[in-house]
Amino acid sequence: MATTTFVPTEAMIRETYAAFDASLARVQNLTGIMWAMNIEPLPPQIYARGSADNALGLADRRGSLAVCLLSPAWSDAGQDDTVYAAARSVMDDIEARAKRLGVYDPYLYLGYAAPWQDVIASYGPESVAELQALRARVDPGEVFTNKVPGGFKIPCPD
Repeated sequence: MATTTFVPTEAMIRETYAAFDASLARVQNLTGIMWAMNIEPLPPQIYARGSADNALGLADRRGSLAVCLLSPAWSDAGQDDTVYAAARSVMDDIEARAKRLGVYDPYLYLGYAAPWQDVIASYGPESVAELQALRARVDPGEVFTNKVPGGFKIPCPD
């Protein structure tokens, strides 16, 4: 999976479809692939309540957002690199189009993020600093950072 976020204008929805449509050429010859994209609404009612008290960095957002999710599935492990490259390419394309339209939002939904996406940094520097302070208080030995494999990790302070 891979994700990005943007303000869901009609123009951006159309651009997302165009980017997805263009990406089909990169995967059309792969066997057993399912190449799907969803756009999920993220209205402020979902993230505004309590947003000042959470680490997602959404407290300053006022309007609706959309989380865009690419969720490919394939059966041949020999195609992994091709699928990963195609996924990264289409998400980069969608983000470039969102930036060009002025509707890009840096927030990345952790549950849909690809390993190469920097989820924690997408919450903003203030939230990252708060998470680092929290980690220092509750996990001074950084067990969850260094001894628990996988997942997205709070970056070490500079």
